[in-house]
Amino acid sequence: MGLTAQVSGNVPTGGDPMGLLAKSGENNQTSVWRQNQVRNRQAGPGTTGSSGMESPVEYFARRRRLIGERLRSHLADNGISQGQLARMVRVDPAQVWDWVHGVHAPSDRYLRRMEDVLGVARGYFTCDQDEEAA
Repeated sequence: MGLTAQVSGNVPTGGDPMGLLAKSGENNQTSVWRQNQVRNRQAGPGTTGSSGMESPVEYFARRRRLIGERLRSHLADNGISQGQLARMVRVDPAQVWDWVHGVHAPSDRYLRRMEDVLGVARGYFTCDQDEEAA
């Protein structure tokens, strides 16, 4: 009475030749990074460096900077202070300062809240709308 174990290989198939699509149990940020890597691979070589792949550390650092730049610009253009945004989004002002200066990126929950209270399109701070339109 023996048990037979079936070993399934991790062989990528179909539209994910590099095995980069979301794996079960990953958090949302890792999943976003994987989707970004698939997009870069489909875009062709020369977009992300010598290996054609951006490391998760590089991706999230670039994402934090992008969100901070867009947020800072939007606040300045509309005459909104960081303290006012903190009250609108219901977070500590220090947290908004971290977002604006690229120290931390806001979670998806706070990104959606900011988009709602500031009246901008979904994906405005992360440039997701630009990628979808292209």
